[in-house]
Amino acid sequence: MIYYAFDLLYLDGYDLRAAPLIERKDLLERLLSEAKGVEPMRYSQHFDIDGAALFEQACKQNLEGIISKYRDAPYKSERNESWLKIKCVQNARYEVIGYKDGATSLYLAKREGKDLVYVGKAGTGFTQSMVLQLSKLLKPITLDKMPLAKPNTVNES
Repeated sequence: MIYYAFDLLYLDGYDLRAAPLIERKDLLERLLSEAKGVEPMRYSQHFDIDGAALFEQACKQNLEGIISKYRDAPYKSERNESWLKIKCVQNARYEVIGYKDGATSLYLAKREGKDLVYVGKAGTGFTQSMVLQLSKLLKPITLDKMPLAKPNTVNES
């Protein structure tokens, strides 16, 4: 197993979260290059190139996708517009059958004949303003229970 480190939030008692991403990554790269005995840990390289070209290359290599971040952005612990997770495989179709915590998690199902079968829960990656907008849209059409063929298959955790 190999661990890829992509950001550095604290170093020697200093909080680095307000520093620009590129500065945090430079510190991380230097720290890992000087470290001895951290073989299963590697630096996740920063690519300062066209995002579309990088995404295309990642998909050609059958990678999951890319994370795109503003190089001058400070670290924020919540989802926000300064970074995007873009997956290569985006062709699965599921129906939203429920939501949790506003709309930060969606319960998904797929059609099997006339039945809806639960397939899992997905984090939305929505910003706080998007969650509020979606919650307003979902509230009037919310049902008391999920319309599943096997209702007990949903894991509430």
